[in-house]
Amino acid sequence: MRKSLIRIGLWALAGAAALPVWHLTPSQAQTTETKKTQKKRTGSEDRYNGPLNQVLLKDFDPKSNLVVAEHHPAKAKFPAIDVHVHPSARTPEQIAAWVKSMDATGVDVMVLMTGAAGQDFDRLVDLYLKPYPTRFILFCGMDTRNLDPEAPDFPQKVTA
Repeated sequence: MRKSLIRIGLWALAGAAALPVWHLTPSQAQTTETKKTQKKRTGSEDRYNGPLNQVLLKDFDPKSNLVVAEHHPAKAKFPAIDVHVHPSARTPEQIAAWVKSMDATGVDVMVLMTGAAGQDFDRLVDLYLKPYPTRFILFCGMDTRNLDPEAPDFPQKVTA
């Protein structure tokens, strides 16, 4: 008998808690719930203000829980291709040093994203590809400075 009274009391409490939203349509109830959630997320009183908020990025140094053997190979086991490099070397000497570094680390080819077009790209071809034709792949850019992207002949002009 006592268990039955407890159950009835719990059901009555649940019904009383739901009474404020019974008169709302489902979309109104959802909107009310969404507003409560948004208030909770944006309210400054609900934000975490613990010691982790005081850690600066420069001081953040998490320790790994991974337990594995550590090794630092000096050279790749198989020839590697670096698929996204920007041409930072500007002289033949700098490029020769770059190729020497590639040899030391096992990088076979570098793909250079130059963004250059016209004479600028031709200069990079002379600088990188003429002395090292198998070590670099150069991607050019498109010069669209004097073109209207809305013009119907834009594709033909930009690729000319």
